[in-house]
Amino acid sequence: MHKLDLSDHWQIVLNSDNPTALLAARELQTFLERICGKRLAIHAQPEGHNPSFYLCFLEGDEDGFEWHRDNGDICITGFSPRGLLYGVYSFLEALGCCWFAPGAAGEVVPQGSCFDLPDEPVR
Repeated sequence: MHKLDLSDHWQIVLNSDNPTALLAARELQTFLERICGKRLAIHAQPEGHNPSFYLCFLEGDEDGFEWHRDNGDICITGFSPRGLLYGVYSFLEALGCCWFAPGAAGEVVPQGSCFDLPDEPVR
């Protein structure tokens, strides 16, 4: 298992203005803030040497995704913009988020800054 420490100065990197990809970045930003209490900036290019969540998508029409740890960063790739959104939700579920009904009453959002991530890519 890899350790994820959200107390570092993380950033979200998304080089796209696709509406679904932007929604994926905002959802990641919102839930990570609720999890660790820190708001991560969204940038088109990485700034400095801070660890990053790299969000990208292929121009396909499949809803698949893959996310994995790459050195100190997290890479979430969708096979389409919608696949990227699904990949973000899969990553958040790995941290312990759960949505069992619409609205805030149907959400489970963990609190903390240290999490275990699988060694292998999640597809």
